[in-house]
Amino acid sequence: MLDDVVTVTAVVDPMAPVDEGVLRAAFPDLLRPYKEHQVVDLRTYELAAVSGHHRRNVARGHRRCRIERVDPPVEAGDDWVLLYDQLRARHGVTGRADLPDAALRQQLQAPGAVVHRADVDGVLAGIVVWMVSDGVAYYHLGAYSAAGYQDRAAYALFDVGLRELADLADVAVLGSSAGDEGAGEDDGLLRFKRGWGTFERTAHLAGRIVDAEAYERLAEGRGAGFFPAYRASVPAVAASGERS
Repeated sequence: MLDDVVTVTAVVDPMAPVDEGVLRAAFPDLLRPYKEHQVVDLRTYELAAVSGHHRRNVARGHRRCRIERVDPPVEAGDDWVLLYDQLRARHGVTGRADLPDAALRQQLQAPGAVVHRADVDGVLAGIVVWMVSDGVAYYHLGAYSAAGYQDRAAYALFDVGLRELADLADVAVLGSSAGDEGAGEDDGLLRFKRGWGTFERTAHLAGRIVDAEAYERLAEGRGAGFFPAYRASVPAVAASGERS
């Protein structure tokens, strides 16, 4: 039901099989490039093709870590909650990313979930979760212990994951930087993803006004350059520097 919906906004899957014309017809009020997502062609993935930095860390990760796939994924629930709690503490995770334990467990129940774990000397060091749909594997989340960071568990997990996912998908989408906009070259997460990537695909930010009358009423007096305008934090009069 869209009876009470004023606008629809979305980040379009960079692998969506639609051209720009179709997107503009579906989202006539907003369509702009949002982020460049790193994509790996799983049909041609080989370690020799990734960056030298990553190859060195993959070698270290494999020397120290034992990697295995958890099947069914729900069996990783307790360990996944434990590692995500450590991630919260390490990075000060708040807001929407501060997922409750129940939600973390439910993620592992999703159709297409693929989970790999790493152990160092028999102790949990890291978990990576993928979601596979329609021939595409999407990197979802990863979390690591202190030992996992030290022993490069992420690199070993990604190497094994990308190899095994080739049986389930043609490409793997690693995503982009964190946050609402693109990051600079000094962004560590982006460098990590780019080191694996075969090519990039653009994810677009899209929007459509469903109820024009309600939109005009809600947006009255709000600043321009934001969609939807009624969610802009600064009214138009304040944005212009005028005072009442």
